[in-house]
Amino acid sequence: MSYKVQGFPTSPKLEFPGYAWDSPRNGKHAILLDDFMYIDKNGRTHTAPAGFRTDGGTVTGFFHIVGTPYRNYLAAYIIHDYECDIAENYKKSNHEMYVTLRRDADDLFMEMLVYLKAGTVKRWLMYRGVRVGARF
Repeated sequence: MSYKVQGFPTSPKLEFPGYAWDSPRNGKHAILLDDFMYIDKNGRTHTAPAGFRTDGGTVTGFFHIVGTPYRNYLAAYIIHDYECDIAENYKKSNHEMYVTLRRDADDLFMEMLVYLKAGTVKRWLMYRGVRVGARF
């Protein structure tokens, strides 16, 4: 089974993909049980495959008040993490491609936060967080 989310302007309902924790003890990563697709506002399909592991956003300490990883924004984190993994493949061999793909992933994350109705301030803070993360 796969889950498909149409971006703007349709699909008022969002179905979260099936996932399981990697370890019942620490639960730091979710593993997708099914493919998860998001169709962006330009009609491009982004698919995170079944078996993909995500940390749901590396959010620590104080910033948990901004956005907890597994609450309302899991879909955005899943697609963002997968797109960042693709970009990582270019980090050493083609830095310019890495920078472009990483920015695209971050911009897609912002698009999904808008779609998921994240508040303006929360959305901006979460986006700035992933942009800062791109530097490391």
